[in-house]
Amino acid sequence: MRQIAADDGKEEFAIYQVKFSRDPNSITDNSRWLLERAEGEREKNARLIDRGATEYFLISNISGTSHLDGGSIDRTAKALATEFGIPIHCWWRDDLNRLLDGNWGIKLRYPEILSGHDFFRLLLETSAGEQQERRLNALRAFLADQYEEDVQVKFKQVELQNRLLDLFIDLPFRVTFKSKEDLTSQTFRGDNVRLFFDDKSVVLTNQQDDDSVSGTATLLLSEWGNQRLRQVVVEGAPGQGKSTLAQYLCQVHRIRLLHKHDDYLQLPLTDQQSSIRIQLKVDLRDLASWISGSDPFDVEHVSSNIASRSMESFLARLIRLHSGGIDFDDLLEVSKLAPLLIVLDGLDEVAEIKQRSEVATAVTKAIPRIRENCPSLNVVITSRPAAFANSPGFDSEHFPHIELLSVKRSQINLYAGRWMDVRGLSQKERAEFQGILDEKMDAPHLRDLARNPMQLTILLSLILTQGSALPDERTNLYDEYVDLFFSRESAKSPAVRKHIVLLKDLHRYIGWVLHSTAETGRKNSNGRISVADLEALLTEYLTSEQHSIDVIEEVFSAMLARVVMIVPRVQGTYEFEIQPLREYFAARFLYDTAP
Repeated sequence: MRQIAADDGKEEFAIYQVKFSRDPNSITDNSRWLLERAEGEREKNARLIDRGATEYFLISNISGTSHLDGGSIDRTAKALATEFGIPIHCWWRDDLNRLLDGNWGIKLRYPEILSGHDFFRLLLETSAGEQQERRLNALRAFLADQYEEDVQVKFKQVELQNRLLDLFIDLPFRVTFKSKEDLTSQTFRGDNVRLFFDDKSVVLTNQQDDDSVSGTATLLLSEWGNQRLRQVVVEGAPGQGKSTLAQYLCQVHRIRLLHKHDDYLQLPLTDQQSSIRIQLKVDLRDLASWISGSDPFDVEHVSSNIASRSMESFLARLIRLHSGGIDFDDLLEVSKLAPLLIVLDGLDEVAEIKQRSEVATAVTKAIPRIRENCPSLNVVITSRPAAFANSPGFDSEHFPHIELLSVKRSQINLYAGRWMDVRGLSQKERAEFQGILDEKMDAPHLRDLARNPMQLTILLSLILTQGSALPDERTNLYDEYVDLFFSRESAKSPAVRKHIVLLKDLHRYIGWVLHSTAETGRKNSNGRISVADLEALLTEYLTSEQHSIDVIEEVFSAMLARVVMIVPRVQGTYEFEIQPLREYFAARFLYDTAP
């Protein structure tokens, strides 16, 4: 309430009343919704008028329509005019936006209310002349180019290349916090999220198999995520969708900054209403080259000035490249004015351990420098789980780690429906396909192969080509699955590409050794093997098959750091990610080698 001094000495005041909707887009009749809530305040407002209220301001975050007489603005004003007997003002969402125009201090304090247009006005109004135009042009062109680059999600191994928003599913998560901050009162309010405490850490997860669609992306885009997960590492197995998640997070911001209306309507409501940031997505292999003195975008150019090769200078180079060559050295100025999201994709794809360590060090040092000037900086790093105990990475004390979990059963049907849309299946074909899929998901060996989006995509492609014959062709299924899996990895790793045949043979041999020791109970292995025993086993195989043992380090690294069908579940040991794969490789070894 606002107090006003009247001429007669009587204290007068104005009433300000806020009616907030968590889901404004779900309201079908905005005028009726607002009037019903105002009606509920009639008795209270009547008492306030008796005590001296002279004006009534009804404020809401819902939007009004301006059609003459018939729009929600006119209808509400007419209905309220005779409601209380004092002047009434209704402030709709657009009115509030106009009141905030130019109030950059407030908008930067609450970046969730910034619009795409706001960002560019902010940059335009805080500098002058040619500098302002160049900066604005560079950022617009950069965002547009990266938007076009990430419109498609590419999976060439199954000849699938379609729009990211058509196929994206938001995977469940598990976040581990090393320090016990006060999370109980500020916990993310997503669907079926649970919080666990133990002696050393706090775990936040939504892994229940339910129909909720909010997952890792929703968590990171939420207000809670923006505040409590300001710098995080997202970890996931091969094909888990780490890079696709990185694409999606950035596209949500680009869509709103560039006013891509059709794409905007495809976003979940929670993501539509998240705070908006200027995003910069980085392939960490490129950053590794830059730090080592090379220009990843101009391979013939090598700089001797390694000291200038910081993450900040790389980001400026990236913007110049994607803007079509517009000169840009204004990252510091932009970071002072606008909230930033920096997504660093693929730490595990920096193959050399020394380079990976240099990248982690450069990023760790750069973040505080940028944050010192940036009003709101968020950093998301994607990687596979560390394959070695001392693998370079980011301190979990300062970088909470988010683990991407397996696809939920409910999400399999969601993804399959979208996949069938993309493939253009007829109603008859869809019904037949869905029936086969439902049947296959009851088979444990097939359900295990649908743990992540890549595996699920392969499985759907095999169902489409093999139909109901699939369960009788388990060996062929795994043959095709393994071929596609290795094909994907060879496209991303020179080491896998170079040793692909040997790596397949090694998986078969190790599968046989681990399966036979587990089945016979020898060494109490339970299908696991220590790091030292695994390396000895590889050396033994290479020697017996007359391969040079000089490749042992490269092959060992490729097997654990790239292929990761063998994973470290228990500290110091390795095992196959799923038992049916161990059984398959053991059977393949016997088939290929038995007399």
